[in-house]
Amino acid sequence: MASSFNKNCLDDKIALITGGGSGICYEIANTFLKYGATVYILSRNKEKLLRAEMELNKGLSSQRCFSIPADVRKFDQINDAVDIILKKSGKLDILINGAAGLIYR
Repeated sequence: MASSFNKNCLDDKIALITGGGSGICYEIANTFLKYGATVYILSRNKEKLLRAEMELNKGLSSQRCFSIPADVRKFDQINDAVDIILKKSGKLDILINGAAGLIYR
């Protein structure tokens, strides 16, 4: 099925996707990359995150997916992740907060 979106409609956009190491958020990251965005994926599981980053960058002409291990339940880790993105890319245009921040009591 043909897409109704312009192939480069997300060029120059910077996206942060929490939970991007797997599942729905992985597919969102993949779609954003197909339309030209630079994508940062966050997850607590560093190994899964690195595998996802490698897979998502396959077939791209340059690396546009970057992983940052972080726990969305810890403000300092999220703050540090945003600082990394701003230092590297200079801005943040899109936030998809799809990580499960389950808190057990």
